[in-house]
Amino acid sequence: MTILKNYINDGIRSGVVQPLNFKIFNSNQINQAIQFLAQDKHCFQVLVQIKDQVSETASIPACPRTYLYSNKSYIIVGGLGGMGFELADWMVSRGAKRLVLVSRTGMKSTYHDYRINVWKKQGVSTIISLDDVTTIEGTIGVLNEATKLGPIGGIFNTAVVLKDALFENQTPESFMESTNCKAIATSNLDTVSRTLAPELDYFVVFSSTTALRGYPGQTNYGYSNSAMERICEQRHSDGLPALAVQWGPVGDVGIVHRKVGDSASFAGYVPQRLKSCFETLDLLLQQSRPVVSSFLVCNKDKTVKSSGKNSLVDTVGRILGIKNMSKVNPKSTLLELGMDSLMSAEISKILLSKESIKISLKSNGQITFEMLAQLDDGRGEVYETTTEPTIKQMFFGFLQQFSRDADLRVFKQLSKIGTLEGKWQCMANVLIQENPDLSQEDITAFMMSYKARLECYANYAVAGKVRSKMVLLKARQSGMAKATAFDYGLNEICETPVEIIEIEGGHYCFYEKPLELGIPTIINKTLQQVESSVHTKL
Repeated sequence: MTILKNYINDGIRSGVVQPLNFKIFNSNQINQAIQFLAQDKHCFQVLVQIKDQVSETASIPACPRTYLYSNKSYIIVGGLGGMGFELADWMVSRGAKRLVLVSRTGMKSTYHDYRINVWKKQGVSTIISLDDVTTIEGTIGVLNEATKLGPIGGIFNTAVVLKDALFENQTPESFMESTNCKAIATSNLDTVSRTLAPELDYFVVFSSTTALRGYPGQTNYGYSNSAMERICEQRHSDGLPALAVQWGPVGDVGIVHRKVGDSASFAGYVPQRLKSCFETLDLLLQQSRPVVSSFLVCNKDKTVKSSGKNSLVDTVGRILGIKNMSKVNPKSTLLELGMDSLMSAEISKILLSKESIKISLKSNGQITFEMLAQLDDGRGEVYETTTEPTIKQMFFGFLQQFSRDADLRVFKQLSKIGTLEGKWQCMANVLIQENPDLSQEDITAFMMSYKARLECYANYAVAGKVRSKMVLLKARQSGMAKATAFDYGLNEICETPVEIIEIEGGHYCFYEKPLELGIPTIINKTLQQVESSVHTKL
Protein backbone atom coordinates (compact mmCIF):
# COMPACT_ATOMS: atom_id res chain seq x y z
CA MET A 1 0.00 0.00 0.00
CA THR A 2 2.87 2.36 0.81
CA ILE A 3 4.52 1.60 -2.55
CA LEU A 4 1.27 2.34 -4.42
CA LYS A 5 0.84 5.60 -2.51
CA ASN A 6 4.37 6.65 -3.43
CA TYR A 7 3.73 5.84 -7.13
CA ILE A 8 0.58 7.99 -7.11
CA ASN A 9 2.34 10.89 -5.40
CA ASP A 10 5.18 10.72 -7.91
CA GLY A 11 2.67 10.62 -10.76
CA ILE A 12 0.85 13.71 -9.45
CA ARG A 13 4.12 15.62 -9.11
CA SER A 14 5.25 14.64 -12.61
CA GLY A 15 1.85 15.33 -14.20
CA VAL A 16 1.24 11.76 -15.33
CA VAL A 17 -1.68 11.33 -12.94
CA GLN A 18 -4.39 13.88 -13.79
CA PRO A 19 -7.58 14.58 -11.81
CA LEU A 20 -10.90 13.53 -13.30
CA ASN A 21 -12.82 16.11 -15.26
CA PHE A 22 -15.34 17.90 -13.07
CA LYS A 23 -17.93 20.62 -13.28
CA ILE A 24 -18.70 22.84 -10.28
CA PHE A 25 -22.15 24.26 -9.50
CA ASN A 26 -22.94 26.81 -6.81
CA SER A 27 -25.21 25.96 -3.90
CA ASN A 28 -28.10 27.84 -5.55
CA GLN A 29 -27.74 25.78 -8.77
CA ILE A 30 -28.86 22.38 -7.45
CA ASN A 31 -31.56 21.99 -10.14
CA GLN A 32 -29.07 22.68 -12.93
CA ALA A 33 -26.64 20.14 -11.45
CA ILE A 34 -29.32 17.42 -11.40
CA GLN A 35 -30.34 18.22 -14.98
CA PHE A 36 -26.70 17.98 -16.06
CA LEU A 37 -26.37 14.56 -14.40
CA ALA A 38 -29.49 13.39 -16.26
CA GLN A 39 -27.77 13.91 -19.62
CA ASP A 40 -26.29 10.72 -21.08
CA LYS A 41 -23.49 12.55 -22.83
CA HIS A 42 -21.80 14.08 -19.76
CA CYS A 43 -18.39 12.77 -18.77
CA PHE A 44 -17.73 15.02 -15.83
CA GLN A 45 -17.82 14.60 -12.09
CA VAL A 46 -20.50 16.98 -10.77
CA LEU A 47 -19.57 18.98 -7.65
CA VAL A 48 -21.67 21.44 -5.64
CA GLN A 49 -19.71 24.19 -3.89
CA ILE A 50 -21.50 24.90 -0.63
CA LYS A 51 -19.21 27.73 0.50
CA ASP A 52 -15.92 29.34 -0.46
CA GLN A 53 -12.75 27.85 0.89
CA VAL A 54 -11.48 29.51 4.08
CA SER A 55 -7.74 29.95 3.93
CA GLU A 56 -7.25 31.03 7.56
CA THR A 57 -7.91 28.80 10.53
CA ALA A 58 -10.89 30.03 12.55
CA SER A 59 -9.83 31.34 15.96
CA ILE A 60 -11.90 30.73 19.07
CA PRO A 61 -12.03 33.76 21.43
CA ALA A 62 -11.05 32.85 24.96
CA CYS A 63 -10.89 34.82 28.19
CA PRO A 64 -8.61 33.83 31.08
CA ARG A 65 -10.22 32.96 34.41
CA THR A 66 -8.86 33.60 37.86
CA TYR A 67 -8.14 30.46 39.86
CA LEU A 68 -6.73 30.39 43.38
CA TYR A 69 -4.29 27.94 44.92
CA SER A 70 -5.88 25.44 47.29
CA ASN A 71 -2.67 25.18 49.33
CA LYS A 72 -2.38 28.95 49.94
CA SER A 73 -4.25 31.08 52.48
CA TYR A 74 -6.18 34.24 51.62
CA ILE A 75 -6.88 37.17 53.97
CA ILE A 76 -10.04 39.28 53.59
CA VAL A 77 -10.23 42.40 55.78
CA GLY A 78 -13.91 43.19 56.33
CA GLY A 79 -14.56 39.57 55.48
CA LEU A 80 -17.88 39.43 57.35
CA GLY A 81 -19.24 42.56 55.66
CA GLY A 82 -21.66 42.39 52.75
CA MET A 83 -19.15 42.66 49.91
CA GLY A 84 -16.32 40.94 51.77
CA PHE A 85 -18.31 37.83 52.66
CA GLU A 86 -19.63 37.44 49.11
CA LEU A 87 -16.05 37.86 47.87
CA ALA A 88 -15.02 34.97 50.13
CA ASP A 89 -17.79 32.82 48.64
CA TRP A 90 -16.60 33.70 45.13
CA MET A 91 -13.01 32.84 46.05
CA VAL A 92 -14.13 29.43 47.31
CA SER A 93 -15.77 28.82 43.92
CA ARG A 94 -12.40 29.62 42.31
CA GLY A 95 -10.43 27.08 44.32
CA ALA A 96 -9.56 28.78 47.63
CA LYS A 97 -9.57 26.34 50.56
CA ARG A 98 -7.99 28.40 53.35
CA LEU A 99 -9.56 31.71 54.36
CA VAL A 100 -8.89 34.24 57.12
CA LEU A 101 -11.83 36.64 57.54
CA VAL A 102 -10.86 39.74 59.54
CA SER A 103 -13.70 41.53 61.34
CA ARG A 104 -13.99 44.03 64.17
CA THR A 105 -17.18 42.50 65.56
CA GLY A 106 -17.12 38.81 64.62
CA MET A 107 -20.08 36.79 63.32
CA LYS A 108 -23.48 38.39 63.94
CA SER A 109 -25.62 36.63 61.36
CA THR A 110 -26.89 33.08 61.02
CA TYR A 111 -26.16 33.46 57.30
CA HIS A 112 -22.45 33.65 58.12
CA ASP A 113 -22.67 30.46 60.15
CA TYR A 114 -24.62 28.73 57.38
CA ARG A 115 -22.19 29.64 54.59
CA ILE A 116 -19.11 28.74 56.64
CA ASN A 117 -20.64 25.31 57.34
CA VAL A 118 -21.27 24.87 53.60
CA TRP A 119 -17.63 25.76 52.90
CA LYS A 120 -16.51 23.31 55.58
CA LYS A 121 -18.31 20.49 53.76
CA GLN A 122 -16.36 21.51 50.65
CA GLY A 123 -13.07 21.16 52.52
CA VAL A 124 -12.55 24.86 53.23
CA SER A 125 -10.79 25.92 56.46
CA THR A 126 -12.00 29.30 57.75
CA ILE A 127 -10.57 31.43 60.57
CA ILE A 128 -12.44 34.46 61.97
CA SER A 129 -9.81 36.93 63.19
CA LEU A 130 -10.61 39.84 65.51
CA ASP A 131 -7.10 41.31 65.33
CA ASP A 132 -6.94 45.06 64.68
CA VAL A 133 -5.20 45.64 61.35
CA THR A 134 -5.09 49.39 62.04
CA THR A 135 -2.09 48.60 64.25
CA ILE A 136 1.19 46.97 63.22
CA GLU A 137 0.88 44.41 66.03
CA GLY A 138 -2.61 43.38 64.95
CA THR A 139 -1.54 43.14 61.31
CA ILE A 140 1.40 40.90 62.20
CA GLY A 141 -1.00 38.72 64.21
CA VAL A 142 -3.35 38.30 61.23
CA LEU A 143 -0.56 37.35 58.82
CA ASN A 144 0.99 34.92 61.32
CA GLU A 145 -2.43 33.30 61.77
CA ALA A 146 -2.84 32.98 57.99
CA THR A 147 0.66 31.50 57.63
CA LYS A 148 -0.37 28.62 59.90
CA LEU A 149 -2.91 27.59 57.24
CA GLY A 150 -0.43 27.90 54.39
CA PRO A 151 1.67 30.45 52.49
CA ILE A 152 -0.27 33.69 52.00
CA GLY A 153 -1.52 33.93 48.43
CA GLY A 154 -3.69 37.03 48.61
CA ILE A 155 -4.71 39.99 50.77
CA PHE A 156 -8.04 41.74 50.09
CA ASN A 157 -9.19 44.86 51.96
CA THR A 158 -12.97 45.34 51.59
CA ALA A 159 -13.57 47.18 54.89
CA VAL A 160 -15.59 50.40 54.95
CA VAL A 161 -16.77 52.83 57.64
CA LEU A 162 -18.81 55.90 56.67
CA LYS A 163 -18.78 59.00 58.86
CA ASP A 164 -20.28 61.56 56.50
CA ALA A 165 -20.29 65.24 57.41
CA LEU A 166 -19.26 68.51 55.80
CA PHE A 167 -15.58 69.20 56.30
CA GLU A 168 -16.17 72.03 58.76
CA ASN A 169 -18.29 69.66 60.85
CA GLN A 170 -15.73 66.84 60.87
CA THR A 171 -13.85 66.04 64.06
CA PRO A 172 -10.42 64.37 64.17
CA GLU A 173 -12.11 61.29 65.63
CA SER A 174 -14.79 60.97 62.92
CA PHE A 175 -12.26 61.68 60.18
CA MET A 176 -9.86 58.98 61.38
CA GLU A 177 -12.63 56.46 62.05
CA SER A 178 -13.37 56.35 58.34
CA THR A 179 -9.68 56.50 57.41
CA ASN A 180 -8.32 53.82 59.75
CA CYS A 181 -9.97 50.76 58.19
CA LYS A 182 -8.87 51.77 54.70
CA ALA A 183 -5.75 53.94 54.50
CA ILE A 184 -4.06 52.96 57.78
CA ALA A 185 -4.97 49.27 57.50
CA THR A 186 -3.77 49.10 53.88
CA SER A 187 -0.50 50.80 54.81
CA ASN A 188 0.07 48.27 57.61
CA LEU A 189 -0.79 45.33 55.35
CA ASP A 190 1.63 46.64 52.73
CA THR A 191 4.47 47.05 55.22
CA VAL A 192 4.05 43.69 56.97
CA SER A 193 3.30 41.63 53.84
CA ARG A 194 6.61 42.66 52.24
CA THR A 195 8.31 40.53 54.90
CA LEU A 196 5.78 37.89 55.96
CA ALA A 197 4.13 37.14 52.58
CA PRO A 198 6.90 36.44 50.04
CA GLU A 199 4.62 34.27 47.85
CA LEU A 200 1.84 36.88 47.59
CA ASP A 201 -0.08 36.73 44.30
CA TYR A 202 -2.78 39.33 44.97
CA PHE A 203 -2.86 42.56 46.99
CA VAL A 204 -6.32 43.99 46.29
CA VAL A 205 -8.14 46.92 47.91
CA PHE A 206 -11.74 47.92 47.24
CA SER A 207 -11.77 51.66 46.63
CA SER A 208 -14.69 53.83 45.49
CA THR A 209 -15.63 56.30 42.79
CA THR A 210 -15.58 58.80 45.67
CA ALA A 211 -11.84 59.02 45.04
CA LEU A 212 -12.56 59.55 41.34
CA ARG A 213 -14.99 62.47 41.57
CA GLY A 214 -15.69 63.26 45.25
CA TYR A 215 -19.05 63.57 46.99
CA PRO A 216 -20.31 66.24 49.41
CA GLY A 217 -19.74 65.26 53.03
CA GLN A 218 -17.33 62.42 52.23
CA THR A 219 -13.95 64.15 52.43
CA ASN A 220 -12.65 61.54 54.88
CA TYR A 221 -13.93 58.63 52.81
CA GLY A 222 -12.51 60.06 49.57
CA TYR A 223 -9.15 60.71 51.22
CA SER A 224 -8.87 57.18 52.60
CA ASN A 225 -9.68 55.64 49.20
CA SER A 226 -7.16 57.89 47.44
CA ALA A 227 -4.49 56.94 49.99
CA MET A 228 -5.09 53.24 49.30
CA GLU A 229 -4.69 53.85 45.57
CA ARG A 230 -1.37 55.65 46.07
CA ILE A 231 -0.12 52.68 48.13
CA CYS A 232 -1.06 50.33 45.29
CA GLU A 233 0.73 52.53 42.76
CA GLN A 234 3.87 52.46 44.91
CA ARG A 235 3.69 48.67 45.24
CA HIS A 236 3.26 48.35 41.48
CA SER A 237 6.30 50.59 40.97
CA ASP A 238 8.26 48.29 43.32
CA GLY A 239 7.32 45.24 41.26
CA LEU A 240 4.85 43.89 43.84
CA PRO A 241 1.26 42.74 43.19
CA ALA A 242 -1.26 45.55 43.71
CA LEU A 243 -4.76 46.40 42.52
CA ALA A 244 -7.20 49.10 43.65
CA VAL A 245 -10.73 48.83 42.23
CA GLN A 246 -12.86 51.99 42.28
CA TRP A 247 -16.33 50.50 42.64
CA GLY A 248 -19.46 52.49 41.98
CA PRO A 249 -22.63 51.72 43.98
CA VAL A 250 -23.03 47.97 44.48
CA GLY A 251 -26.46 46.36 44.58
CA ASP A 252 -27.60 43.26 46.48
CA VAL A 253 -25.33 43.89 49.50
CA GLY A 254 -23.56 46.75 51.25
CA ILE A 255 -24.32 50.27 52.44
CA VAL A 256 -25.86 51.65 49.22
CA HIS A 257 -28.11 48.60 48.93
CA ARG A 258 -29.40 49.10 52.50
CA LYS A 259 -30.06 52.82 52.02
CA VAL A 260 -31.33 53.29 48.45
CA GLY A 261 -32.05 49.76 47.20
CA ASP A 262 -30.99 48.19 43.94
CA SER A 263 -32.82 50.32 41.38
CA ALA A 264 -32.47 53.92 42.57
CA SER A 265 -29.77 56.11 41.02
CA PHE A 266 -27.01 57.41 43.25
CA ALA A 267 -24.80 60.39 42.33
CA GLY A 268 -25.23 59.69 38.62
CA TYR A 269 -24.65 55.94 38.94
CA VAL A 270 -26.94 52.94 39.19
CA PRO A 271 -26.07 50.00 41.47
CA GLN A 272 -23.99 47.27 39.86
CA ARG A 273 -25.22 43.75 40.55
CA LEU A 274 -22.98 41.50 42.60
CA LYS A 275 -22.73 38.95 39.79
CA SER A 276 -21.51 41.68 37.45
CA CYS A 277 -18.99 42.88 40.05
CA PHE A 278 -17.31 39.49 40.33
CA GLU A 279 -17.36 38.94 36.57
CA THR A 280 -15.57 42.28 36.27
CA LEU A 281 -13.18 41.47 39.12
CA ASP A 282 -12.27 38.23 37.33
CA LEU A 283 -11.07 40.31 34.36
CA LEU A 284 -9.41 43.02 36.44
CA LEU A 285 -7.26 40.48 38.28
CA GLN A 286 -5.81 39.45 34.89
CA GLN A 287 -4.51 42.89 33.90
CA SER A 288 -1.50 44.86 35.15
CA ARG A 289 -2.77 48.37 35.92
CA PRO A 290 -2.68 49.24 39.65
CA VAL A 291 -5.85 51.43 39.74
CA VAL A 292 -9.00 50.59 37.78
CA SER A 293 -12.71 51.48 37.92
CA SER A 294 -16.00 49.62 37.57
CA PHE A 295 -19.35 51.42 37.62
CA LEU A 296 -22.64 51.80 35.74
CA VAL A 297 -23.62 55.31 34.63
CA CYS A 298 -27.22 56.47 34.58
CA ASN A 299 -28.62 56.82 31.07
CA LYS A 300 -29.80 60.40 31.38
CA ASP A 301 -30.72 62.38 28.28
CA LYS A 302 -30.44 66.06 29.23
CA THR A 303 -32.08 67.29 26.02
CA VAL A 304 -35.74 67.98 25.43
CA LYS A 305 -36.03 64.66 23.62
CA SER A 306 -38.02 62.48 25.97
CA SER A 307 -37.26 58.90 26.99
CA GLY A 308 -40.79 57.49 27.00
CA LYS A 309 -44.33 57.88 25.78
CA ASN A 310 -45.62 58.86 29.22
CA SER A 311 -42.93 61.47 29.97
CA LEU A 312 -43.89 64.99 31.01
CA VAL A 313 -42.30 66.40 27.84
CA ASP A 314 -44.47 64.27 25.54
CA THR A 315 -47.61 64.72 27.64
CA VAL A 316 -47.35 68.52 27.79
CA GLY A 317 -46.37 68.59 24.11
CA ARG A 318 -49.57 66.75 23.17
CA ILE A 319 -51.64 69.16 25.27
CA LEU A 320 -50.09 72.11 23.40
CA GLY A 321 -50.56 70.36 20.04
CA ILE A 322 -46.83 70.14 19.30
CA LYS A 323 -46.08 67.24 16.94
CA ASN A 324 -42.30 67.58 16.51
CA MET A 325 -40.52 68.29 19.80
CA SER A 326 -37.12 68.58 18.09
CA LYS A 327 -38.16 71.94 16.61
CA VAL A 328 -39.07 73.44 20.00
CA ASN A 329 -36.67 75.79 21.79
CA PRO A 330 -36.24 74.10 25.19
CA LYS A 331 -35.90 77.48 26.93
CA SER A 332 -39.22 78.83 25.61
CA THR A 333 -41.94 79.10 28.24
CA LEU A 334 -45.26 77.35 27.81
CA LEU A 335 -46.96 80.76 27.64
CA GLU A 336 -44.73 81.74 24.70
CA LEU A 337 -45.67 78.48 22.97
CA GLY A 338 -49.39 79.35 23.01
CA MET A 339 -50.70 77.88 26.26
CA ASP A 340 -54.21 79.09 27.14
CA SER A 341 -56.14 78.83 30.43
CA LEU A 342 -57.66 75.41 29.63
CA MET A 343 -54.23 74.01 28.73
CA SER A 344 -52.81 75.52 31.93
CA ALA A 345 -55.43 73.75 34.06
CA GLU A 346 -54.71 70.44 32.33
CA ILE A 347 -50.95 70.83 32.81
CA SER A 348 -51.43 71.66 36.50
CA LYS A 349 -53.43 68.47 36.88
CA ILE A 350 -50.68 66.43 35.14
CA LEU A 351 -47.93 67.88 37.36
CA LEU A 352 -49.96 67.18 40.48
CA SER A 353 -50.76 63.58 39.56
CA LYS A 354 -47.36 62.61 38.13
CA GLU A 355 -44.91 64.64 40.20
CA SER A 356 -46.91 65.74 43.28
CA ILE A 357 -46.19 69.38 42.40
CA LYS A 358 -48.97 71.86 43.06
CA ILE A 359 -48.45 75.03 41.02
CA SER A 360 -50.77 77.96 40.47
CA LEU A 361 -52.18 78.53 36.98
CA LYS A 362 -50.22 81.78 36.78
CA SER A 363 -46.91 80.03 37.52
CA ASN A 364 -47.53 77.42 34.83
CA GLY A 365 -46.79 79.95 32.11
CA GLN A 366 -43.15 80.24 33.23
CA ILE A 367 -42.43 76.51 32.89
CA THR A 368 -40.09 75.53 30.05
CA PHE A 369 -39.61 72.18 28.32
CA GLU A 370 -36.07 72.18 29.70
CA MET A 371 -37.56 72.13 33.21
CA LEU A 372 -39.91 69.31 32.25
CA ALA A 373 -37.00 67.29 30.86
CA GLN A 374 -35.17 67.73 34.16
CA LEU A 375 -38.26 66.53 36.02
CA ASP A 376 -38.38 63.46 33.75
CA ASP A 377 -34.74 62.74 34.65
CA GLY A 378 -35.53 62.69 38.35
CA ARG A 379 -35.09 66.42 39.12
CA GLY A 380 -31.36 66.29 38.70
CA GLU A 381 -29.46 66.93 41.90
CA VAL A 382 -32.35 66.11 44.24
CA TYR A 383 -32.11 62.45 43.32
CA GLU A 384 -28.33 62.46 43.42
CA THR A 385 -27.71 64.14 46.76
CA THR A 386 -30.23 62.35 48.95
CA THR A 387 -30.44 58.79 50.17
CA GLU A 388 -34.17 58.32 49.55
CA PRO A 389 -36.09 59.17 46.34
CA THR A 390 -39.21 60.35 48.20
CA ILE A 391 -37.25 63.15 49.91
CA LYS A 392 -37.64 65.12 46.66
CA GLN A 393 -41.36 65.31 47.38
CA MET A 394 -41.00 65.84 51.13
CA PHE A 395 -38.84 68.96 50.93
CA PHE A 396 -41.28 70.65 48.58
CA GLY A 397 -44.42 69.28 50.23
CA PHE A 398 -43.17 70.51 53.60
CA LEU A 399 -42.77 74.04 52.26
CA GLN A 400 -46.19 74.01 50.59
CA GLN A 401 -47.87 73.57 53.98
CA PHE A 402 -46.51 76.89 55.26
CA SER A 403 -45.72 79.00 52.19
CA ARG A 404 -48.23 80.38 49.69
CA ASP A 405 -45.50 80.98 47.07
CA ALA A 406 -43.78 77.57 47.13
CA ASP A 407 -43.94 77.07 43.37
CA LEU A 408 -41.61 75.57 40.76
CA ARG A 409 -39.19 78.47 41.27
CA VAL A 410 -38.51 77.31 44.83
CA PHE A 411 -38.29 73.71 43.70
CA LYS A 412 -35.74 74.63 41.03
CA GLN A 413 -33.74 76.53 43.66
CA LEU A 414 -33.74 73.46 45.92
CA SER A 415 -32.59 71.27 43.03
CA LYS A 416 -29.50 73.40 42.44
CA ILE A 417 -28.27 73.09 46.02
CA GLY A 418 -25.84 70.19 46.31
CA THR A 419 -25.98 69.46 50.06
CA LEU A 420 -28.78 68.59 52.46
CA GLU A 421 -27.58 71.32 54.84
CA GLY A 422 -27.99 73.86 52.06
CA LYS A 423 -31.51 72.63 51.31
CA TRP A 424 -32.48 73.00 54.98
CA GLN A 425 -31.13 76.57 54.98
CA CYS A 426 -33.09 77.38 51.82
CA MET A 427 -36.26 76.06 53.45
CA ALA A 428 -35.57 78.14 56.55
CA ASN A 429 -35.24 81.31 54.45
CA VAL A 430 -38.57 80.65 52.70
CA LEU A 431 -40.35 80.00 56.00
CA ILE A 432 -38.90 83.13 57.62
CA GLN A 433 -40.12 85.28 54.72
CA GLU A 434 -43.61 83.77 54.85
CA ASN A 435 -43.92 83.73 58.68
CA PRO A 436 -42.37 86.96 60.02
CA ASP A 437 -44.19 86.50 63.35
CA LEU A 438 -42.05 83.44 64.13
CA SER A 439 -38.52 83.78 65.47
CA GLN A 440 -35.42 82.24 63.90
CA GLU A 441 -35.13 79.88 66.89
CA ASP A 442 -38.71 78.64 66.52
CA ILE A 443 -38.31 77.92 62.82
CA THR A 444 -34.96 76.19 63.36
CA ALA A 445 -36.43 73.99 66.11
CA PHE A 446 -39.43 73.23 63.92
CA MET A 447 -37.23 72.22 60.98
CA MET A 448 -34.92 70.07 63.12
CA SER A 449 -37.99 68.21 64.38
CA TYR A 450 -39.08 67.55 60.81
CA LYS A 451 -35.54 66.57 59.84
CA ALA A 452 -35.39 63.99 62.63
CA ARG A 453 -38.64 62.43 61.42
CA LEU A 454 -37.37 62.43 57.84
CA GLU A 455 -34.17 60.64 58.88
CA CYS A 456 -36.20 58.07 60.79
CA TYR A 457 -38.22 57.44 57.65
CA ALA A 458 -35.09 57.10 55.48
CA ASN A 459 -33.63 54.45 57.80
CA TYR A 460 -36.92 52.66 58.43
CA ALA A 461 -37.09 48.99 57.48
CA VAL A 462 -40.01 46.63 58.13
CA ALA A 463 -38.88 43.71 60.30
CA GLY A 464 -42.31 42.17 60.90
CA LYS A 465 -46.05 42.77 60.57
CA VAL A 466 -48.64 43.84 63.14
CA ARG A 467 -51.33 41.23 63.73
CA SER A 468 -53.76 43.47 65.62
CA LYS A 469 -56.45 45.55 63.99
CA MET A 470 -55.20 48.95 62.84
CA VAL A 471 -57.40 52.06 62.56
CA LEU A 472 -56.00 55.24 60.99
CA LEU A 473 -57.60 58.60 61.85
CA LYS A 474 -56.47 60.79 58.98
CA ALA A 475 -56.87 64.50 58.25
CA ARG A 476 -58.63 65.06 54.95
CA GLN A 477 -56.67 68.27 54.28
CA SER A 478 -52.89 67.81 54.21
CA GLY A 479 -50.09 69.50 52.27
CA MET A 480 -48.32 66.11 52.13
CA ALA A 481 -51.32 64.19 50.77
CA LYS A 482 -49.74 63.69 47.36
CA ALA A 483 -46.28 62.91 48.72
CA THR A 484 -47.39 60.00 50.90
CA ALA A 485 -49.48 56.89 50.42
CA PHE A 486 -53.20 57.13 51.17
CA ASP A 487 -52.79 54.73 54.10
CA TYR A 488 -49.40 56.24 55.11
CA GLY A 489 -47.89 52.86 54.19
CA LEU A 490 -49.53 51.07 57.14
CA ASN A 491 -50.90 48.21 55.02
CA GLU A 492 -47.31 47.16 54.36
CA ILE A 493 -46.75 46.43 58.06
CA CYS A 494 -50.19 45.05 58.96
CA GLU A 495 -51.49 41.55 58.36
CA THR A 496 -55.11 42.74 58.16
CA PRO A 497 -56.35 45.67 56.02
CA VAL A 498 -56.11 49.05 57.73
CA GLU A 499 -59.42 50.80 58.42
CA ILE A 500 -59.08 54.45 57.37
CA ILE A 501 -61.35 57.14 58.84
CA GLU A 502 -60.92 60.60 57.33
CA ILE A 503 -61.51 63.61 59.57
CA GLU A 504 -62.57 66.94 58.10
CA GLY A 505 -59.91 69.64 58.41
CA GLY A 506 -56.16 69.55 58.89
CA HIS A 507 -53.91 67.95 61.46
CA TYR A 508 -54.35 70.92 63.80
CA CYS A 509 -58.01 69.94 64.28
CA PHE A 510 -56.98 66.84 66.23
CA TYR A 511 -55.86 68.93 69.18
CA GLU A 512 -57.95 72.09 68.65
CA LYS A 513 -61.42 70.51 68.46
CA PRO A 514 -61.26 66.73 69.04
CA LEU A 515 -64.69 66.61 70.71
CA GLU A 516 -66.42 68.36 67.80
CA LEU A 517 -64.91 65.87 65.37
CA GLY A 518 -65.98 62.93 67.52
CA ILE A 519 -62.47 61.53 67.83
CA PRO A 520 -62.94 60.15 71.39
CA THR A 521 -66.13 58.37 70.26
CA ILE A 522 -64.32 56.77 67.32
CA ILE A 523 -61.48 55.59 69.57
CA ASN A 524 -63.84 54.13 72.21
CA LYS A 525 -65.93 52.40 69.55
CA THR A 526 -62.81 50.83 68.01
CA LEU A 527 -61.60 49.60 71.40
CA GLN A 528 -65.01 48.06 72.11
CA GLN A 529 -64.94 46.22 68.77
CA VAL A 530 -61.48 44.85 69.51
CA GLU A 531 -62.51 43.77 73.02
CA SER A 532 -65.65 42.09 71.67
CA SER A 533 -63.60 40.29 69.03
CA VAL A 534 -61.18 38.97 71.67
CA HIS A 535 -64.05 37.63 73.86
CA THR A 536 -65.60 35.93 70.81
CA LYS A 537 -62.35 34.12 70.03
CA LEU A 538 -61.99 33.00 73.65
